[in-house]
Amino acid sequence: MTQAAHLATSPQKSGWPAAIAVALAVALVYFFVATRTTLFDRDEPRFSSAAAEMVRSGNYLFPTFNGKLRPDKPILIYWLMSPCVKALGAVEAAVRLPSVLAAGGTALLVFWLGRRLFDAATGLIAAGILAATPLMLMIGTAATADSVLLFTLTACFCIWADAFLRGQSMSPTHFILLGLGLGAAQLTKGPGLRGPAIATLIGITLFLAWAVPANNATDGEFLRLGLGHHVLDRIATPQENHGGNWFLTLPYYLPILVLMFFPWTLFLLGSGSAVLSGRVGQPRVRALLVGWIVPTFVLMSVVSTKLPHYILPIFPALAIAVAATLRAAAAEGLSKLDRTLLHRGGMLFTPILVGGVVAAGAMWFIPASLILRWPGLELVVQALRLPAAGLACVALLFALPALALHLRWRFVAAARVAGLGMAAFALALGLLFLPAVEALKPSAALATAIRTHSAAGVPVASCDYAEPSLNFYVNRPPIEYLSVKEVEAWSHRPGEGMLVISRLDLDAVRKASGSIALEEVGHATGLSNSQLKPLDLLVVQRRQSDAVASPFNDLN
Repeated sequence: MTQAAHLATSPQKSGWPAAIAVALAVALVYFFVATRTTLFDRDEPRFSSAAAEMVRSGNYLFPTFNGKLRPDKPILIYWLMSPCVKALGAVEAAVRLPSVLAAGGTALLVFWLGRRLFDAATGLIAAGILAATPLMLMIGTAATADSVLLFTLTACFCIWADAFLRGQSMSPTHFILLGLGLGAAQLTKGPGLRGPAIATLIGITLFLAWAVPANNATDGEFLRLGLGHHVLDRIATPQENHGGNWFLTLPYYLPILVLMFFPWTLFLLGSGSAVLSGRVGQPRVRALLVGWIVPTFVLMSVVSTKLPHYILPIFPALAIAVAATLRAAAAEGLSKLDRTLLHRGGMLFTPILVGGVVAAGAMWFIPASLILRWPGLELVVQALRLPAAGLACVALLFALPALALHLRWRFVAAARVAGLGMAAFALALGLLFLPAVEALKPSAALATAIRTHSAAGVPVASCDYAEPSLNFYVNRPPIEYLSVKEVEAWSHRPGEGMLVISRLDLDAVRKASGSIALEEVGHATGLSNSQLKPLDLLVVQRRQSDAVASPFNDLN
């Protein structure tokens, strides 16, 4: 019997009840974290607002943001968010739920693949490792398309791996499932993914079944902007300042990988040695893992636009490699070189640990000169100094024992402590840190004042405050954006209206004209995301009966 046939037919324990329990635990912890803070600008509220607008308008063919076409991503993420918004309303839990469920689903897929490549125990460990990384926690609790994309890509790898390990041609079932997976991935992120010809054709057909009507309905704009700008331009040139010089292409993602795969960076060097040297996995298994990790890492490194989550697709393979290496270490199946490199993983782990503690501690010693230069720093320090210190303490409580065990060559025990510690870290993040961040985000409080003091049909305007999160929390037809010079004319329009404006800008308008009639109904402070600038914002109301001649109400 060949190695491939042995892999395909060797009996294994099921492990599915434990895997389902792990996936449910991942989803529950992620959902808890996802509901502990309002949306982070800017990607989250743009996705979320587009889904809410889709529900309000009934237009499920193409997404819009603030009434205008949003061609950044295809339609699938909005289709997944929309029923959640219908069921739960326009709240964080609704728009983040697809990402949470996709994260739990990815954990199940990683278990299946780890079990397929090695055994059920390896699959369970790998699922836990993937879920207990900072990057997966961040993406799996965010209202963006990336968690769903990871699920679809991992599913495609699972289907391909099943055929590859059998050492046979792909069956019709493989072609159909892979085609569906490729289609779902393209409907999540955009065209470009390829596989065997038949599967690729199925995937492209699924994508075009939506893309052609959507492009026709937008007079060709979806294709021009969605494919031309958001796909091709991102490959050729850095977009939105997410890029680097040519000499930083490959090195860019190395520190990202070390940081975002924490605390499992302890085991990366040894796992690479064990896989490449042939002491972990059969030849086809090793080829599959290397072929998954290396080309993806290199491809993302040479693409001009760079973001940390672009290397997330290799994390399932890394998790499986680390899990298999830990299993081999427990069975004393590693070479002296493998164990030495495992031991030296502490060189990657320690700087991250020290850096995190120093960053948390530095918030207690911010120089006055920096606060004078960036006044927003004072707000950050006031809001986050204590929560950051608490989070650092939680990290130390598990990272130091894990490192100590690791340095004593007790790799499996170190992994257990690291896994439990990351679960505690996620809970501390939701309990301590994320609620404190709310002091820096004014949009939800502004929107509450708007909804409380006006009917659903009353139009909303904003003067020099264009954070997309305001659109989501107001959840009304498009917000009108005004300059300071346009506020006076807006105040004289007939009918009711709500305006978000800074206190300074409103004082300037009042000095320029004494005939505006506006009443303050809300107030919020926070931080500008783009400029790290303190914000003192008001919600003012234009009443229909006062829109022409009432004196200006005195504002506190």
